[in-house]
This record gives sequence, C-alpha cells and structure tokens, in this order.
Amino acid sequence: MNNEKMNLWRQRIATCRKSNLTVTEWCAKHQLSEETYYYWHKKISQLDGVKTNVPVFADVTPVLVKESQTFSTDLTISWNQLQINVSNAKEAELADVFISKLQSLC
Repeated sequence: MNNEKMNLWRQRIATCRKSNLTVTEWCAKHQLSEETYYYWHKKISQLDGVKTNVPVFADVTPVLVKESQTFSTDLTISWNQLQINVSNAKEAELADVFISKLQSLC
C-alpha cells in the first residue's frame, strides 16, 4: 500500500474532523468526492483497528395534540453535543421538523 497516499488521507480526514464543516461541505470545498473520502476513512479505520460508528435513525411519527396542550413530563433528545428539550406540542412539532432535516442531510 502506498504510504504517501495513506498519510495524505490521514491528514485530510483529521483536517475535515477539525473543521466545523460536514463531510459533504468539506469535500465540496476541497474538490474531493465523498465516496473517496469515505473509502479512505473506512480503509484507514480498518488498518488502525478503529471501529467506526454508523449512524442509525429511528422513524419518528408525530402525534397530533392540541397546540396549548403540555406534556406531563419533558422529553429530552440527546445526540453527541446536541440536546433538544420538548415540553409542549409546538416544541414537538419543531423537533420533528429538525430531526427530519437532519435525516435528509445524512
């Protein structure tokens, strides 16, 4: 295996992670394909013995409730450094839209 290419991709992956960009944004900015990025990410992770986390999404089915209705307990959705607190119908609706948008980006 070409060590120069491997080191180049190690550096690229580290730079991408340190940026505040998504992989899609970072690859577009650096004129690289996402497929190539993920190919090298997987290859390097396997060689280094690192297990990669694969995101898993659950289907969210919104429940129709009156807008003025409040919940008896708050719902907190946490993922990495993101936290969404839901305590009423309007917040539940916004959380549904937000999660749907995140799913479409991944």
